[in-house]
Amino acid sequence: MKKFGQVTMFGNNYGACLQAFALQHILLENGFEVELVNYGGKKIVEGENVNPIVRTIKKMARLGIFGVVKYIINYSYIKNNKAAYNNFRKNHLKISSKIYYRNKNLNELNNDYDFFIAGSDMLWSEEFLEDWKFYFLSFAPKEKCFSYAPSFGQNALSAENVVKVKSYLEKISKLSCREEKGVKLIKDITSLDVPQVVDPTLLLDANIWNEIIGNNDRIIKNKYCFGYLFGSIDSARKELLRKLKSGFDKVYRLSNKKEGTTVPMDYVSPIEYLRLFRDSEFVITDTFHGLMFSIIFRKPFIVLERHDGSKWAKQSDRMVSTLEMFGLADRYVNPEKIDISKYLTLDYTKYEEKIEFCRNKSLNYLMAVLEENR
Repeated sequence: MKKFGQVTMFGNNYGACLQAFALQHILLENGFEVELVNYGGKKIVEGENVNPIVRTIKKMARLGIFGVVKYIINYSYIKNNKAAYNNFRKNHLKISSKIYYRNKNLNELNNDYDFFIAGSDMLWSEEFLEDWKFYFLSFAPKEKCFSYAPSFGQNALSAENVVKVKSYLEKISKLSCREEKGVKLIKDITSLDVPQVVDPTLLLDANIWNEIIGNNDRIIKNKYCFGYLFGSIDSARKELLRKLKSGFDKVYRLSNKKEGTTVPMDYVSPIEYLRLFRDSEFVITDTFHGLMFSIIFRKPFIVLERHDGSKWAKQSDRMVSTLEMFGLADRYVNPEKIDISKYLTLDYTKYEEKIEFCRNKSLNYLMAVLEENR
């Protein structure tokens, strides 16, 4: 049987882990052999020993005094959360035992796998420029390389990277992209017409995700609004959250790992993350996979614009593109200009046909690519 190397991100990020699981699940359920390529990037390679004290001092220097204090305060949460991610990867993902490093042994991949599939997530974002040789599959011959739903994150590349990306793209046999503007970007760079496909998480319906969750128990018994937010909580967002509190028993917010969580748990694993979406009455988010799981579990939601100056605030095209795909563009809102009462319900019967069409089209494309190389 031919073996696929799955090239994507699956670190300590809910969306990354769950999209990696979803694509792998599809391949395994259809009888393909696949494992995630364990990529170490520029990390210390095997056989090199670094004094742990020196490593700790360097880490503290990077964090600065305020960062160190914050790390100490949140240490228990960080430790438990890392353990939860490790447990999810151990029980739900097939990962290569060998680690591949950027500057050491990528060439060995060709002997270890018959084909490679890159995607999903923002593999092709300029934020990960140093790892592009891996994420664009440049280590393998063209006939072994495919992509499924990778993202550029935004709709343009800096001029100095266009030539580089063109050379990478032309060496991938079957190309697809997650966002419409990514499809256009590929067309502009290479003149190739490639399909827009949905994120792997959306290839699995709510019933399959409920099987992964494994039970119907609720973390929070009462009706609640769930906020999954990475952007900073400025005055406009605080006011919006305050207004939401008047309509629900509680508003629970889960932020990124650096800020901790207001959810009533010591840590939140990817499984519990799914449960928080599934059991909520309403979702407020500014993340791509927050949007995905709102749609998967058919929740009324809003996606907040981000103007916090962070690098991820520039990556809004991926949310807007998906909302436009399903006819839900009005759910992308400015927190300063929203009448929240207009958004508390969402009749999915108006959008079901479009969602299922996009899912089936994407799944058919993926299966056609895979069957050609079984």
